Amino acid sequence: MQQPIQVLGALLGGPERSGAGQPTALLPFSGPPPAEHPGEDREWLDPVFVSFAARSGSTLTRFLLDAHPDLACPPETNLPDLCARLARMRSLLTATPTAASLDEPVEVQGSVAAGIRRTVGMMIEPYLAKRGKQRYCDKSLHVAKHGELLLRVFPRARFMCLYRHPMDVIASGIEACPWGLKDFGFDPYAAGSPGNSVLAIARYWADYTATALALEEKYPERCHRVRYEDLVTDPETTASGIFEFIGVPQAPGISASCFAPDRERLGRGDFKIWNTSKISADSVGRGWSVPAFQIDPTVTARLNELSDRLGYARIERSWGAGPAPGDLRVPGGGQAAKPPAAGPAATRPMPFALPLPGEHPRRQNRCPGQDRAG
Repeated sequence: MQQPIQVLGALLGGPERSGAGQPTALLPFSGPPPAEHPGEDREWLDPVFVSFAARSGSTLTRFLLDAHPDLACPPETNLPDLCARLARMRSLLTATPTAASLDEPVEVQGSVAAGIRRTVGMMIEPYLAKRGKQRYCDKSLHVAKHGELLLRVFPRARFMCLYRHPMDVIASGIEACPWGLKDFGFDPYAAGSPGNSVLAIARYWADYTATALALEEKYPERCHRVRYEDLVTDPETTASGIFEFIGVPQAPGISASCFAPDRERLGRGDFKIWNTSKISADSVGRGWSVPAFQIDPTVTARLNELSDRLGYARIERSWGAGPAPGDLRVPGGGQAAKPPAAGPAATRPMPFALPLPGEHPRRQNRCPGQDRAG
């Protein structure tokens, strides 16, 4: 295992010591990279980053990727934030400005990006060797925010952009945080909308989605769109499209085999998935019970503009009136791949009701094994 000082040396461009006590030249941050740099042809240099808003099925997506024999996808590593912090650290140590604040995108030169790549590679390569896998996948918050930096560090990187209907994200976020919004990236939005969790998550979803769509538009050949609703209604077809995009062999039956007990548990993710044995679309449409009137009209307009681009049903004044629709997707819109044949229109009861202000959340009585992914 690399020692911490070696990792820092890779970042700064200083020498490290080999096992024989001889110095090993590291990639410098100034000047062109060496013509032959060990590891530059490795498959892990073609990583796949999952871009997502919280409560959009990212843990289920991680399970599908990690179950593929060629792919390793650990729990959230915060690798995008790490790359940004390494770039800022180098900036401070060398008095070379990159960004004024942590919220601004980081710009780095090619040699700097190569140094960051070598630094994180010291952790990624042993991990892949331990898992017996060839390609590295990463599911972390802020992928889209740091998309430009990630492409500088990993020029052959690909992005899987995961989306879910905004009202379902709001419902799932409130269910996951019944006593107040915390974690998942919600904190600054909760602070900006005190007492209104619906509006806070709506703003969160809009900001994430706008950033992810901008990444898609700028690098369409590097991005593959996946909607949560497509994933849970036809997981095999959706997984097939993902693997074709990544460039790995197909894996029939992976939507069932992904729930094998050998998935890594350490790290953040949707805790409910550990009591899940199959993919289900039961959670699609639960946002029908979200009180849309709690969202400011200007934010609602923004949600609708983004939903139109993703092929989702708009949030109208009649939202929540009458039975829930069987599908929140607009036929033929926003598909990452050809959608499955649509069945007859259906309605169904909602799985739970969101609490009114001051109430405790009401949940159906279920045995742990009855939970489903989503």
